[in-house]
Amino acid sequence: MIKLKYFSLKIQMNTTNLFQKELNPNENLLWYGKPKQGILLHASDKTQIPFSILWAGFAFFYEYNALTMTDDLFSQLWGVPFIIIGIHMLIGRFFYDNYQRKFTDYAITNERIIIATGNHNKSFKSILLKNLPQLQFISHEDTYGTIIFGDNDVFDKFFMQFPYQKDTTPRFEYVKNCDEPYRIIKELVNKN
Repeated sequence: MIKLKYFSLKIQMNTTNLFQKELNPNENLLWYGKPKQGILLHASDKTQIPFSILWAGFAFFYEYNALTMTDDLFSQLWGVPFIIIGIHMLIGRFFYDNYQRKFTDYAITNERIIIATGNHNKSFKSILLKNLPQLQFISHEDTYGTIIFGDNDVFDKFFMQFPYQKDTTPRFEYVKNCDEPYRIIKELVNKN
């Protein structure tokens, strides 16, 4: 039990140190967190999973036929990249998404919202609270939620239905007890 507390404290200290280096002189860290870990299904998966099955199915069908019905090396090798893409679309993308979330950290200061991404070379994206265009809250299962900083226009919403379109609107995605950072941001925005 002591080791678990020590490990948790060590993660919190590393996260705090990560953001402390990025703060301005009069800026205070009010909240920090990470997205939910593990394999997750997203709303866009309702179109991506069937598309992935069709893609991979066709790629395997083509490759099977090329291997059994022809001696042409080019035809036999032509389907290999499509099989690799199909495997990534079926399975690999879930692991890649989990990997990205593993190295994502979120913070709220009295001046801005910070999203840190990346493993070895952290990339920081900041949104000043006084320039925050719009705030959206989406509740997920249990106590998890997503806060979107901005508005997805009709064009974005339409194209998000197509496979492998990533929404670029900044967000705190799948955050535990998401109502807490949402409340903090709303209070700070109302102050400004």
